[in-house]
Amino acid sequence: MRYCLKKSSEAPQHSDATTSVPMVSTDSIPVLRRSARVSQPPNRYGFLGLTSQSDNDPKTFGEAMSDIDSDKWFEAMRSKMDSMGSNQVWTFIDLPKGVKLVWCKWVYKHKLGADGEVTAFKARLVAKLHLTTWDRL
Repeated sequence: MRYCLKKSSEAPQHSDATTSVPMVSTDSIPVLRRSARVSQPPNRYGFLGLTSQSDNDPKTFGEAMSDIDSDKWFEAMRSKMDSMGSNQVWTFIDLPKGVKLVWCKWVYKHKLGADGEVTAFKARLVAKLHLTTWDRL
């Protein structure tokens, strides 16, 4: 179905009453506010990463044993080994053929008090799993 518009020959009828269309003034529309702050990506971890590890902590067993406080580091390692032994963390077995060992290392940390003085010497035994090939376990 199609509709056609015919041109009317009659003059449009105007009434005396004008119909008013409500006009919206541009003054009543609020202007969007934009922040003047420049957006920047976050500075992840900032200075926190710098304070997470002290440069005074030994990195290896050799450094710990050659340190002035080597007796305190040795006592921290002995305490950790005694703790793991009493908690039965492992059992000793003969290594089966074809099985590779999981290597470990000691991680040393000074514990500092509120005044920044060393309050304790901590040693942890950590497995070096990043060297392990998982398909051979």
